[in-house]
Amino acid sequence: MRKEKNMNTQIVVSSVTGNTLKVAKAIFESLVNSNMVDKCALVKVEDYKNSDDFENVLVGFWLDSGHADFKALDVIKSLKDKNVGIFGTLGGRPDSKGAFEVMQKTCESLDKSNVLLGNMFIQGKVSAEVLERMYVAFPHLKDDENHQKRIKDAATHPDATDLDMAAMTARKWLENL
Repeated sequence: MRKEKNMNTQIVVSSVTGNTLKVAKAIFESLVNSNMVDKCALVKVEDYKNSDDFENVLVGFWLDSGHADFKALDVIKSLKDKNVGIFGTLGGRPDSKGAFEVMQKTCESLDKSNVLLGNMFIQGKVSAEVLERMYVAFPHLKDDENHQKRIKDAATHPDATDLDMAAMTARKWLENL
């Protein structure tokens, strides 16, 4: 549905393994193809300058050792007077207590002048480099069956269902304006 309100939306994404970028691209394509935005831009966090031309900003981050990665967090903290949606990717379960706590803390870092449209986590594969560092710090995880099952499950994500759900959720955030 086309909004009468000007719907300029910027998607700012931080991604190392490509998981968060896949989610951001799915959201971008969905918004552009839905004709619900007048202007939509997808920018990597490294190329981010500002959001002056956008009333809506969706920020994607990857989970870095129990918190949103610092580059995305810097963008989130810098936003003022925007409608903001926050999405992240992680190797663990998106519905876990730990994921909830990370997202809550991330959303709390948003300036109070902003309107939080919503937030979501999408599961993604864990990179070999992250696993290697994890096993150096926590060698017992190599033999932890539950951990190994989570890593195996995460390896298939984000899948088509995850990307569709992320795109639909982001559209709903904007439809509710």
